[in-house]
Amino acid sequence: MSRNTVCKYVRQLEEKELIATESTNVFTKNGKKLNGNLLYTILPIEQAKQYFYKQQLENIDQSIAEDKCKRKIERLNLNPNEQAV
Repeated sequence: MSRNTVCKYVRQLEEKELIATESTNVFTKNGKKLNGNLLYTILPIEQAKQYFYKQQLENIDQSIAEDKCKRKIERLNLNPNEQAV
C-alpha cells in the first residue's frame, strides 16, 4: 500500500477512536533530538462504542430536525426552493 493510503486508514481509525497515535523523539549519541516513529495505542472498545452511539444520536437528532423543517414548509404551503421575502 502507498503511504497516503496507510495514512488515510490510520486517520479513519483515529476518528472512530479505535486507536491513538503520538509522535516520539529519538536522541542520538551526540545528544541531537530527532523525530521518531509514531506510537500506536489501541484504545478500550468501550470508548469506541460510546463514540459510535454518540454519532448515531447526532444523526437521529439531525434527521428529526430536517423532518420538522419539511413539515413546517408543507404546513405553510411553500415550495422549498422559493426564497421567503
